[in-house]
Amino acid sequence: MFQYREFAGNRTFRCAKCERKKRVKYVPVSDLCGRCAARKAAEANRSVSDIPVALAENLVLTKKVADRLESKARSAFPPSRKEMVLSEV
Repeated sequence: MFQYREFAGNRTFRCAKCERKKRVKYVPVSDLCGRCAARKAAEANRSVSDIPVALAENLVLTKKVADRLESKARSAFPPSRKEMVLSEV
């Protein structure tokens, strides 16, 4: 999840977003603490999953809900061997 820029020893690091000080061994490339980096990743994921998807003429769902329903349908009716072979090609 994290990529580090340099070895910091035991110096203090200040987050660029929340300005919280923390003692770190390595300085992260993003200049964000773990909490702010996780929030940023969650916001990015949330914005992608809230895209409306039209499944039928009168049925519009978000991408996240459509993916969840599709995965439940696949687990209820697993594909046959022939369908699995065709999807690999």
